[in-house]
Amino acid sequence: MEDVHHTFTMAAEYRQKFNHDVIIDLIGYRKFGHNELDQPSFTQPLMYKQVAKMIPVATEYEDQLLAEGSVTREEINAMKSSIDK
Repeated sequence: MEDVHHTFTMAAEYRQKFNHDVIIDLIGYRKFGHNELDQPSFTQPLMYKQVAKMIPVATEYEDQLLAEGSVTREEINAMKSSIDK
């Protein structure tokens, strides 16, 4: 997550300083397809077998922050509560 933030910040600073566009090749996926009606496992069965096994990125990041002591479980719960409102 920090790498994505750093990359986009650096790209924005470069664009402002040199007045040139920047291309960022960011690869991602939607676990549940492109929209509510899409079932990606029909068109990409092998890839989505792997996706189904993956731990959500948000959960991995949460675990990382807890392990390094950057936040407490209570702080994470408070952040989630403020978003879910």
